[in-house]
Amino acid sequence: MLTMADGVALQFARSLVSGDSDHQAAMLFLSRSTEPFQVRDLPGLSAAQQTELARTLIVDGFLVRLTG
Repeated sequence: MLTMADGVALQFARSLVSGDSDHQAAMLFLSRSTEPFQVRDLPGLSAAQQTELARTLIVDGFLVRLTG
């Protein structure tokens, strides 16, 4: 996780996914996660923010959606 002037970010290879400072707990969680998790497990965010962050990470190829 990176701390930036206007928030926080996760860097994967050449890509950067950023969020406001209120995303810090979720970004830390993501950077430390080694096991599958549910979107609702992302800490410190509203349900809408959790969904948007997960959607962004899936679209950008950083997360995969598991079924079942």
